Amino acid sequence: MNGAGPALAELLEGLSRQAALPGDQARSLPPAFYWRPDVWALEQERIFRREWLCVAHVDQLRTPGDWRAVEIAGEPLVVTRDRAGELHALS
Repeated sequence: MNGAGPALAELLEGLSRQAALPGDQARSLPPAFYWRPDVWALEQERIFRREWLCVAHVDQLRTPGDWRAVEIAGEPLVVTRDRAGELHALS
């Protein structure tokens, strides 16, 4: 262990054990999962950069010219609806 707490592998092992518990024994994540940069980097790699993510509902971009700017995992995105009604995203 270093000054930042347990190693990432140790945290993940504990999370796996906790996830295997019955629902009535569920607990919140240990505090380190909310602030550690290595956990955030792992989430970006395994969640945000691996899967499709919803950035807006079609109702938020109903008419041509509508747009929405968002940031997900530090990546700025712009979603627009063009004159023909098609949706486009720019990263």
